[in-house]
Amino acid sequence: MKKFIVFLVAVGLVLYGASPLFAGGAINKNNLSAEYIRTMNRAAATDSADIVAYNPAGTTALEDGMYSNFSFQYIDKEYENIVSGTTYTTTEPSTIPELYVVYKKGQWAGF
Repeated sequence: MKKFIVFLVAVGLVLYGASPLFAGGAINKNNLSAEYIRTMNRAAATDSADIVAYNPAGTTALEDGMYSNFSFQYIDKEYENIVSGTTYTTTEPSTIPELYVVYKKGQWAGF
């Protein structure tokens, strides 16, 4: 019985600790590459190095060799936050660089 309680506590801690992993938003933060912005779908892609973020198992479908994908995303934003009665605003755009590299050999792919 004691082992079972320890097991339940361990499982509970794992599940409790896993929830913050999606705190940034699993649904609304899926534009991890410029290829996604272009096609609006990368879940089943097997054609570029950026699939490591969307479909890691799909890297085994690539031909043998080295693949790389370097791109930028430009985010034009306008934010306003109020903290302790003080308003902070920004309209400065962000440029986000992205680099994906995959090496495929046989049934193995490293990224």
